[in-house]
Amino acid sequence: SAAAEELVRRARLCVLGSEGRRGPHLVPVWFLYREGRFEMVTGEDRKKLEHLKDNPRAGLAVMADGGSPAVMVDGLAEVTSDGAGELVQELAIRYLGEAGGKQYIDELFPVRPPERLRRIVLRPTWWKTWGLE
Repeated sequence: SAAAEELVRRARLCVLGSEGRRGPHLVPVWFLYREGRFEMVTGEDRKKLEHLKDNPRAGLAVMADGGSPAVMVDGLAEVTSDGAGELVQELAIRYLGEAGGKQYIDELFPVRPPERLRRIVLRPTWWKTWGLE
């Protein structure tokens, strides 16, 4: 719905769920929603990346401040190194503002350079909303 799309464009709170070896693996993530897909960045050595390589089925819960309204989606996640460095810069500015984002990147890239980052793209196949009715 239009209300759900507006929420996911505006919201900052997001939890990514993947299937780990011991069961569900939930982790807060920075994300960007555009052109019908959710985009995130992670380090090449992170558990969520290992899980998504084993099983690309994933879910997201995106919430307004306070947890409601919210949108939950399921879909298949694609992992790539293409555009990860640029995306993490966009995300840092989105979440921390211009100055904070630049400082974050200045501290991140020396320890985790762009070539060690991966872009996760989740294309939803199922949506559920609550608090938007």
